[in-house]
Amino acid sequence: MNLTADLTIRIDRVKKSRVEDIDFASIGFSAVFSDHMFVAEYGEGRWQQAGIRPYGPITIAPSISALHYGLSVFEGLKAHKAIDGVPLLFRPRDNACRFQRSAARLAMPVVPEDLFLEALRELVRLDAAWVPPADVGALYVRPLLFSTDPSIRVKPA
Repeated sequence: MNLTADLTIRIDRVKKSRVEDIDFASIGFSAVFSDHMFVAEYGEGRWQQAGIRPYGPITIAPSISALHYGLSVFEGLKAHKAIDGVPLLFRPRDNACRFQRSAARLAMPVVPEDLFLEALRELVRLDAAWVPPADVGALYVRPLLFSTDPSIRVKPA
């Protein structure tokens, strides 16, 4: 998915989805995670290496400022299925704006609204099978931004 001339969301799909084994009517909140996650890096003054990849661990250095100073931002929103089965996001622009305000307050790089929204849309499109039927529930999506600056010196992320 090409967002701008210099940023494309690369997609790496899972080989086999685990969604067939899920009984949406009986799982609890935060008990099961979908197949994919969106990841992007910020460096040299711009967002780069944007991609959707299989859900899994993230390798981080123990010295990152998110761990030492709490430099992180999160949002939470739900993807619901309409009666016709199409996945819908509820007010994602509002989430994008709050995400931007929170990042700015923490002197962190702001995620452009078009990147935030396209990443959400593409992730929900890719994991649409994880959005339960309209009368059963929703897929909770948790955008997260955290500083990976490896210095424990107090400074902007």
